[in-house]
Amino acid sequence: MKPVIYKSLMAFALLGSLSTLTAGEPVKVTNPPAPAPTEQKPAYLYFREGTFARTGNQRVTCEIKLDQKMPLAARKQKIVFFLAFDIDNDGTTGTQYITFPGFGKDIAVWLTKEPNQSRFVPDSSTLIAKGKKHEIEVTKSRVDDETISFELKSELFAYYPTCRVYAMSNHTFFEKGMESAEITVDQLPRRGAVTLSE
Repeated sequence: MKPVIYKSLMAFALLGSLSTLTAGEPVKVTNPPAPAPTEQKPAYLYFREGTFARTGNQRVTCEIKLDQKMPLAARKQKIVFFLAFDIDNDGTTGTQYITFPGFGKDIAVWLTKEPNQSRFVPDSSTLIAKGKKHEIEVTKSRVDDETISFELKSELFAYYPTCRVYAMSNHTFFEKGMESAEITVDQLPRRGAVTLSE
């Protein structure tokens, strides 16, 4: 199932300082302290820090730490952890947002946990590049206590030596079995995006 990419997801996406990493050289990104948690924005959906790395010309890894361990009560919610890529490092292509000038979202991957489920299921959107339809394969993914990790593989990373990426989290409230509100909680980095370069 492809998720709706909500306009509200870009609320945190403000242009700021970008972190750069090279192949085989991971970079650690740390968010400022999170605001006080609320029912709509719980601590376990705020990002504390993340490490991104190119582990080959077609592979990228990402490990993210949450502010708090995910409680059993979160099982009742729909939760999505989302990585957005400006794969060609060109803000004039892809989906552009007023709240994040200079970033064009070309493709995304996400982990979705449906209500009353415990498993997070990976998925990817698609992109036409070099005359061929591509997606980003999530070869390994894990959501365990306060850690989220992705291992990604795609020819797109080989085609484009420099790309940018950021992570987002959201969850959905339900009333009488119907979706009532979709809340974006946090972004990593909270300002800007991580730049991955060969």
